Amino acid sequence: MLQYMLLFFSFINGVILLALEVISSKMVGSYFGTSYHVWGVMLLTTLISIALGYAAAMKIIQKKRELHALLLFVFLQLLFTTLILMAGNTIIHSFISMNFYIGLLLAFIILFLPIFAVLCTQSPLLISVMENNNRSSLVAAVFSISTLGGVFGIYFVSFYFLPYYGVKNSLFVLLALNTINLLIILYQFRKRYVKQ
Repeated sequence: MLQYMLLFFSFINGVILLALEVISSKMVGSYFGTSYHVWGVMLLTTLISIALGYAAAMKIIQKKRELHALLLFVFLQLLFTTLILMAGNTIIHSFISMNFYIGLLLAFIILFLPIFAVLCTQSPLLISVMENNNRSSLVAAVFSISTLGGVFGIYFVSFYFLPYYGVKNSLFVLLALNTINLLIILYQFRKRYVKQ
């Protein structure tokens, strides 16, 4: 049961990450246009975030603090998603008077790189929390389920939430999903560290 809950956490994590990528391009595109430059910077931000997230996860795993880090990172996701929801447009707007490329890069890096990096730490940390004798199949399961979550995230945010409910309501859905992930990790934390 617990392993399925953690795999569901991985799925939700994939939904949040890919949905935020689509939302970020929509938000930034509203100010900077929808050229390949915007998409290129969004992908660049995502790849930098993946590299930073995996590097951070490696250090955390070496210190054996995976579950503590997951708990902290899910709280940070809630904080960053709330910041994007409440102040995202204001932050992006503050960069439009700059050079196009610098403003575009700063908008993505300041507003989205932190949450993307936090999200990208979680699959390696989750694998370490779930680790058992059959590690390679576990790795494959976590990454495939997270990727499947990403597919759902892109589909629903691109073709359902954004067109019918807009950016703000889509971010509220992501806040709800972040809260579900927080509850899953709190449950895991309680089972591991709180004596019954």
